Amino acid sequence: MINTPTLFVLGAGASNPYGFPLGSKLRTLFCNAQHEDNPAAGVVAQLGGFTHADIRNVARTFLYSNVNSIDEFLGRQSHLVEIGKVLARDEN
Repeated sequence: MINTPTLFVLGAGASNPYGFPLGSKLRTLFCNAQHEDNPAAGVVAQLGGFTHADIRNVARTFLYSNVNSIDEFLGRQSHLVEIGKVLARDEN
């Protein structure tokens, strides 16, 4: 039994067994939204109020950014934060 207040710090992969994607899969899902026939892009466009051109622009910009982390990418591209948050939430 732990008697001392303890903080456990888990890595990002700790949520994977519970159905949450790893960063690499999330990056792939995010980048695949650039295709108009992508169902997730349609949902994001409809629910988020974004056009397919907006979604394609963000996905392609991220794809060619040489940045692996969506958080890091959005931190550098503050004008894309709102659409990036919607795209990153999609779990297909």
